[in-house]
Parts: sequence; structure tokens; C-alpha cells
Amino acid sequence: MAIGRCQSYQRQDIIRTAAELFAALPFPVSKGSTVLLKPNLVAAGYHADLACTHPEFVAGVAQYFVDLGAHVVVGDSPATGSGLRAMTVCGMTEALKGLPVSLASFQETCKIMTRSGLEIPVAVDALECDYFINMPKLKSHSQTRVSLAVKNHYGIIKGWNKAWGHQVHGGGDGHSFFELLSDLPFVVPQGVSLCDAICAMHVSGPMDGEPYPLGVMAASPSALALDRSLMAVINLDPQLSPLWCVCRDRKDAGYDLTTLDFPLLTPGQVQVADFIVPPQLNSVRFGVRHVLGSLVGRFKVWLARQK
Repeated sequence: MAIGRCQSYQRQDIIRTAAELFAALPFPVSKGSTVLLKPNLVAAGYHADLACTHPEFVAGVAQYFVDLGAHVVVGDSPATGSGLRAMTVCGMTEALKGLPVSLASFQETCKIMTRSGLEIPVAVDALECDYFINMPKLKSHSQTRVSLAVKNHYGIIKGWNKAWGHQVHGGGDGHSFFELLSDLPFVVPQGVSLCDAICAMHVSGPMDGEPYPLGVMAASPSALALDRSLMAVINLDPQLSPLWCVCRDRKDAGYDLTTLDFPLLTPGQVQVADFIVPPQLNSVRFGVRHVLGSLVGRFKVWLARQK
């Protein structure tokens, strides 16, 4: 588990810090391999860099892998609208301009069986790569307290199926939904979770919080280990995270901070005391308006593709 300081979104700073983190893990990538970068895009039409993985963060990491001789693909499936539209709106397409990078639509899906026995539609683009680089944004979240690496895997499920997943599995305390989330890191190919915590988002979320200049990048081959480490950085009791509690009960590797190695900075060296998370959590199950909005958004994407 590697933690490093990065105070700005200057591309060279991001490339340098990413190189330090990957060297510390270590995480070698062979020349000619396909590397998929999966940012957090939230929703097409949402403009705030704060709610999404920053475009320059993605571009810097893309440049790092391009320089290693890898074929880089960038893709995600937001809850509404298309991933390609979301990349354009948030400035990611522009940031990637000039780099030999492909953009993935996450439109084609295949059915995958999770370790819990659920059959879920996963984007083929997320599976057809040699290395899966999960790129969450550190932010508060009204349903999960905090959104990090494990939660960011939900983007491999296509569009409206995510809203439907909230409805089907989000009843009661949402335990079934959190079990689904904890299954997803085991579905994708080998890789690393690399978190954009340079300017995090706190107070509320996942879209309308306030900026928190944390100045951190962190990487781990274990999404859960990254989550637990960054909870320590923001001084969050992990028992306040229902997703972490499910992972702990399942004894998933990475849930216990005392078992993790930190070859660079430790969580205590970058810990802050004033990061704010929602005091109360909303129901995991969405209202009818949210589900219908997601369906309408996906219908617009389908209609545009037909034209």
C-alpha cells in the first residue's frame, strides 16, 4: 500500500508521484499490454471536477502508461447518460487530446456470476484488458459515508442497471447492496487502485460536496486496503462505513489496517482531523424519480446511437 504527496494537478507532478507509487508496490507493466483506466465520472452532464476523477489526473496516469509502451484505454459507465458524453462534459476528452489513448463506451455487456451467486451485466470493455486501473475520487457519500476504491467498481455495471441494482439490493439496511459492491473487485482483471485525493470532496456527496485540498495520491493492488488506509488518513472510524463492515465480516484481505505495509508514507504522516462526512446516511434504495431519470438517460444514449 503506497501513499504519496501530490499538491497540484500539474501533469508532471502526477506522473512523478504515480511512478513513485507504482515503483513502491511494485507494479510492473509489460510493453504492448492493454491498460484500462476506469475513473469516476458520476453522471453525464455533471460539470464539477470535484465530483469526478480530475481530467488531468487521468491524463497524467495515461501518459505514464503510454511512456511504458502500453496501449491505454479510458472508460466508465455513469448512472445517467454515456461515459463518452461524461468525459467530454467534465473536460477529460480535452485533457487526453494528443495522447495515443482509446476511449471505451462501456456499452456492450456480458453476464458475470459474482462470488455471492448474483448474475450481473458487466461492461465487456472492463474485462478485455491486461490491467485494470481503478481510479476513484476520495469523497463523502450520502449512502456509504465515503466513496473510494471498492465503491468505484460499480461503474463496470452498465448505466441504468446501477439504479436498478440500488432498487433490487438496497432494501432495509442495504446489506445486500454492500455485498454486491464488495464482490466487484474480484470480477475485473489484475491491476491497481489509484486514488485521486489531491483535492478531495467532503461534507456531502457524491456530487454536491465541498473541496478539501488533501494533497495525496494513494495506490494499492487491493481496493479494500486502499479504502481502509484512506479512512485512516481522513480520521474516519471504519465502522461508520457499512461497506467496510461487510468486507470485514467477510474477512476480505485488506480490511485490517495493522496487516498493511507502507513503504512510503504512513496514514499517520498525512492524517487530517477536519474532513467531514455525512452524519446520517440516506437509504440505498433510490426514489422513483431517480430510477426513471436513469432510464430516460440511457434511452437517450440508445436513441443517439441509432441515429
